[in-house]
Amino acid sequence: MNESALLNQEQTAQFLNISHRTLEKWRWEGTGPRFCKIGRRAMYKPADLQSYVDAQTRQSTSDPGPTSQAA
Repeated sequence: MNESALLNQEQTAQFLNISHRTLEKWRWEGTGPRFCKIGRRAMYKPADLQSYVDAQTRQSTSDPGPTSQAA
């Protein structure tokens, strides 16, 4: 994968093996990977997707992972 290329919603959904509707929901909730708005389109950087996947890594099913703290 070209690290400088931006992926569209369909390509990102395929990369993450999820529905494009899930990506839409995550953008609305602010819970998914970082994205760029190019005109009306949401585009994703491969490096941001890899960072998101890395942040989801857990040791066990009881591992809550990183928690967000309100500022």
